[in-house]
Amino acid sequence: MTPQRFNGGEPRRAEGFLIKYNTFDMGFIRVTILARSFAVVAGLLAVAWSAIPVSAQDSRPGRTRPVPFRVGERLTYDVKWSSFLVRVTAGTVTMDITGRRPSPEDLVHALVPPPESILNFQDGWHQREGDGDREWRWSAGDAIIAFRNPRQDSILYVELDGRPDLFDSPQRVDLVVGERTIDSFSVEASGITFHTAMVSADDFGDDDTTELALHVDQTFVPAELPDSSGVDTRRLGVRVFNVFLTGRRPSPEDLVYAVVAEARLTRTLSKLYSLYYRAETLIDAETLLPRRGSIHTEEGKRRRTKLTRFDQLAHRAEYEIRTATVVTRELTVPAGVQDALSALYALRAMPWKSGEAFSIPVSDSGKIYTVHVAVGESERVKTGLGTLSALQASLRVVEEGVGPLDRRMDLWVSDDSRRLPVKVQIDLPVGSFVLLLKQVS
Repeated sequence: MTPQRFNGGEPRRAEGFLIKYNTFDMGFIRVTILARSFAVVAGLLAVAWSAIPVSAQDSRPGRTRPVPFRVGERLTYDVKWSSFLVRVTAGTVTMDITGRRPSPEDLVHALVPPPESILNFQDGWHQREGDGDREWRWSAGDAIIAFRNPRQDSILYVELDGRPDLFDSPQRVDLVVGERTIDSFSVEASGITFHTAMVSADDFGDDDTTELALHVDQTFVPAELPDSSGVDTRRLGVRVFNVFLTGRRPSPEDLVYAVVAEARLTRTLSKLYSLYYRAETLIDAETLLPRRGSIHTEEGKRRRTKLTRFDQLAHRAEYEIRTATVVTRELTVPAGVQDALSALYALRAMPWKSGEAFSIPVSDSGKIYTVHVAVGESERVKTGLGTLSALQASLRVVEEGVGPLDRRMDLWVSDDSRRLPVKVQIDLPVGSFVLLLKQVS
């Protein structure tokens, strides 16, 4: 995977993740421009859509989180390159959320459970309660819900809260259908949260009735709490307000964020070499997983489009390369896989904490990578928006069947509710590339 060196102005290639760049001679100075600037940014920022280890991702193909971005947002970056003798601004990268679709928060109010999907609370549940406005049931730790087998791919919706403030660590919830854990998540703060999980028809089995098991790892007894009146001696896990199933939507166009990213060289460098880069992705608004992603490149007279269609339930993808001809092949992808562009927005939806480490799968150009991220301390970073407080993270990328890519990579994400990727730095033998946030509009 090490880029080969050769003379002259021909673009040199090392197909794969992060390693394609073009070389030009400018008098006595050789300037190297990172052609796939945006692929580097998005790929390196490919942290789990929910920022959890790969082992847990296999059991949770979908989950909804509040997102810190919205339709109409544009991020603009300067791409800078420096070596021992030269420092130049090589180009710009822009990222836009162009599609207008319902957000996960809007979805919970818009959905009405169909009558045939109503679930029956069985063992492990306390009696129904309410306050005149809403109703709920407390689980006793492990609880069972029975429902009629829908015999089709479906989406499970769960609305709940817990009492993580009573424990040293967040409460962990596992949702199990048949033999498969379809979702695992932590209740990290008090307040109602809304979760979704995709369930395949195979998971439901062949019986007319099937069961959902809800496991909570930490429970409490209200009567045993300090300052308690001692009246409520029940053992409680989480409080569930709403649970129902609905058929999976067949259209790839509804309930998505449509995101477009473009990369261009500066006007001066574009006179020496023509380069344009455009990436697009459709991100499921419920799961923050990609449904379809494409990369279009124009390098000199060369034109190429790469298209990936994801089937997250089946863990499959169709990868297509369009040049003068069209070549298509099928891929087996890990659960919870991201593409290079969708990963950036999934990353922003996660709660970053200093000292944490994450590993997640990324599909790029028909290959599978695992991105290992170690979150460091908060630092002050100078950007076009001023000096911002940002968490630094070191990244290590491992290609499936090949091994780790030998280069240092770091990123900084703003330590506020926006979770802006403010800086990315990649150190290569030819110099260092830095992408620095210039503007948010």
